[in-house]
Amino acid sequence: MSAPPIDRLAVIPSAPLLLPGATGRDVPDEVARLRDQVTTAVRWLAEGAQPLTVVIAGEPRRWEPAVLSARELGIAWTGRFGTPAAEAKPRADYPTALLVAAAYTDGLQVVCGLSTPGETVALESSSVLVVGGGSARRGEGAPGHIDPRAVPHDDETARLLSAGDGGGFAARDLTVAAELLDDLSAPMAALGGQGAPRTAQLDYYAAPYGVGYLIARWQW
Repeated sequence: MSAPPIDRLAVIPSAPLLLPGATGRDVPDEVARLRDQVTTAVRWLAEGAQPLTVVIAGEPRRWEPAVLSARELGIAWTGRFGTPAAEAKPRADYPTALLVAAAYTDGLQVVCGLSTPGETVALESSSVLVVGGGSARRGEGAPGHIDPRAVPHDDETARLLSAGDGGGFAARDLTVAAELLDDLSAPMAALGGQGAPRTAQLDYYAAPYGVGYLIARWQW
């Protein structure tokens, strides 16, 4: 049975600050805006087919069962699209990107997979959520040391997302992306061969903490 073509694709950051309790009781305005944009993107994606296929960077493997819930991953959230119910410590043995995906898709059917450079992700549904971020080497407060390539790299990522240019991601140097602590380019490259989307929009692009956060929506 062939994999279904993508109908909707949403991109959200793999940022730890998206997790409940990550910023304490007082949520900074920029974090609140980012969380609102993520919620909007996932809500839009959920209007399409379910289950959602979540794609993050890493070694190729699958998590079972097919239906994940945030609570199973140790995150206390209620509501269909991630309204925090109580603070909870995320389980450290799951990638942050997966924890973010679980938190914002709570109540939805989800199948998960990881991608590695040079491999194509096997899709199981036509609604795809890519969880990954731009460079984490943009400023003094960033996890990595400052790299002058980081901002131009993220600017190009934003351009590709805005243009719906999947081929551009497939053509990127993923070694450079890894050096810049970018965990978005590899999953996007692994989704190559889908053709150009009918519409593409970049909803968010900022780097308030020295890390490039991008949110986008594509529809075929």
